[in-house]
Formats: sequence, C-alpha cells, structure tokens
Amino acid sequence: MSFTILQYQVKTQRVVLVDPGYPYGKKPYMGGSIIAIAAQLIAAGHTVDFVDFNIDKISDERVHQLFAKADTIGISVMGSPGVPGAIRFAGEILKEYPHTKIVLGGQVVSHFSRQ
Repeated sequence: MSFTILQYQVKTQRVVLVDPGYPYGKKPYMGGSIIAIAAQLIAAGHTVDFVDFNIDKISDERVHQLFAKADTIGISVMGSPGVPGAIRFAGEILKEYPHTKIVLGGQVVSHFSRQ
C-alpha cells in the first residue's frame, strides 16, 4: 500500500507570545500553556519570542523591537479579570503596529468561543 502525502507551504511567521502579567502582584513563572503553544509553533517552523509583563515593561526597547517585527502577537488571558486589559492592550498594539495580527487565548477566551 502506498500513501500520497499532501505537501503545502506555510509562510513562516514571527510570533510574539505575551503574558500580560498577573493582576494581583508578580508571579515568578510563565504558565505552561503558553510554553506548550510556543513548542508547537517552533515545531511548525515559526520563530517565537516571549514578552512577560511580570518582568518586561511596555517601555522597554526590546519589547518595541519584537512587536515591530512580529507577524502575529498572541496574548494570554487567564481569568475573567484579565479580559478588559487584554482587549485594551490589543487595541493599543494595533494602533502602533497595524500590520500585526492579534490572537487572544487562554481558558476564558476558549470558554467565550464556545458560547
């Protein structure tokens, strides 16, 4: 028996994954879900960088350089209190970097997508 595998070409993306920060103080770790998504993206051939606002600041030059070069920015939203801030942040990103696609993800966003 022989199989034919369909081949397709996917444009490699520069992806920045953002942890917007824990709203009740700083947390000392990055969530496992965002790491798992990064691993899948890297395995698919994409370039992935992280911005962790528990550590990074929006005014950091490194953050602006990553956002300016990104094709897609993924924002992790963990818990309902993070939704309004994530939506505001996405709007700010789109104003400054209109070429960039924004993706919101996380348990709350996944729940909303099923409703």
